[in-house]
Amino acid sequence: SSTPCQSGLREDNTNYIYCSRQNLTKIPNFFSSSTQNGNLIVDELVLSDNFIESIERDSFSNLKAKKMYLDQNPIRRINSNAFD
Repeated sequence: SSTPCQSGLREDNTNYIYCSRQNLTKIPNFFSSSTQNGNLIVDELVLSDNFIESIERDSFSNLKAKKMYLDQNPIRRINSNAFD
């Protein structure tokens, strides 16, 4: 399944995934388990201005972000293992 997110590389060699203002109700699954083994490391993951209410335990499986932006989401629940 594709996500409405954009990814890229900046001139300073930092990379990002930008998913702001996409009417998301949950953290996108960035990989299907059949195509990706291992971890993607990004400098910034931007999920601002969406409708994300809950962050589940495996919301970020296979993805490691140095900075994450979740502002302007109506987050009500964060699983205690969400950021393992």
